[in-house]
Amino acid sequence: MFKVESKIEVNSTPEKIFEIYKDVDNWKEWDISLDFSSIDGEFKSGIRGKLKPKKSPVVANVEFVEVIENRFFHVHNISILCIFDFYHTIEEKNNLVEITHIVEIKNRFKFLSLLSSFVGRKIGEDIQNSMETVLNNIKKLAEVKI
Repeated sequence: MFKVESKIEVNSTPEKIFEIYKDVDNWKEWDISLDFSSIDGEFKSGIRGKLKPKKSPVVANVEFVEVIENRFFHVHNISILCIFDFYHTIEEKNNLVEITHIVEIKNRFKFLSLLSSFVGRKIGEDIQNSMETVLNNIKKLAEVKI
């Protein structure tokens, strides 16, 4: 498994940050790795969506596993070789809001573990390299909207 985690403190409210997350069609405003994203209904647990990473084909089977308004959401995707879990947490701390993004990438098939590990690590490193920018972009959007 490959895991990436990053946090940032934002001078905003959980509600403002959650508004940014709920606007799935505009995730590309803050997530520099995306060409587009969409959701098949309301931003809630059990809903599905799709997205297109910049250097990859469309990912059509994205599931919003758990959504807790103003606090948390978990997105799950199974690709050809890997299983992806994206966790987004919003927590109030000392008059600020701490946003945490965690990405876990697991091998899908044991018999392809070498290839899956290589692909997962490469994608994980790309995610890791963009995570600081992603969080800073959310911070800019959330602080402007106060």
